[in-house]
Amino acid sequence: LYPFARMTGGIYYEHAHRLLGALVGLTTVVLAVRLAQVETRAWVKRMGLIAVVLVIVQGILGGLRVTEKSIVLAVVHGVTAQVFLSLLVAIAVVCTKTWRSDRAPLASRSAGADRRIATIAVAALLIQIVFGAIQRHLAAGLMLHIVFALVVAGLTVAAGARAWGFYPNEPALRRAGLTVIHATGTQLALGFCAWIARGAATTGSLSLEWKVVVTTLHQGTGAVLLAAAVTLRLWLTRLLADAH
Repeated sequence: LYPFARMTGGIYYEHAHRLLGALVGLTTVVLAVRLAQVETRAWVKRMGLIAVVLVIVQGILGGLRVTEKSIVLAVVHGVTAQVFLSLLVAIAVVCTKTWRSDRAPLASRSAGADRRIATIAVAALLIQIVFGAIQRHLAAGLMLHIVFALVVAGLTVAAGARAWGFYPNEPALRRAGLTVIHATGTQLALGFCAWIARGAATTGSLSLEWKVVVTTLHQGTGAVLLAAAVTLRLWLTRLLADAH
């Protein structure tokens, strides 16, 4: 209810962020209630409840980050947001018609390896998100973030390429694999642009506003890449079975 006339400059962005956070929280509660009403799978209902708990924790972290003026809490708040996003993506995937269908998974000798690579890729992405949040808020660990980006890119491209190339008759896996590959390429390009923008802003050849735009696009694409990787990992579980 903050008056719009006073929402100028940084106040506008910060309070708009709060309002959107409240909207996310309310819709998460609605989602959990809906799942409790219509879902027959108890574990999916639990996912909805966990999402509510997590969005509440995220709201508390956001509030404390402002009242305590804590940069450390800003890092935790940013990372928790990505975990929450991953959970919502997982809920969306397991509620699709394809997942709920009675079709049997495809037997594949490489299924175990595919799942392991995708799992490692998701874990590496989460670690990279932590490094990115530290760099964004504490201006530390830039080289670690850059070097580890190459490791993450290798893992995500490998996971995406295997899903895309090994299973031509599984559209969901092919789409998920291609999405991961494209998102990885876009993220690497934006990471390079963010690095250039950071240096240009320091020398004064680029405005601070444009630096914020580029670095925020990089951060947002990282969230998209994580969502794509989580989606791929879930489809590898549902659509593939180990061949004996």
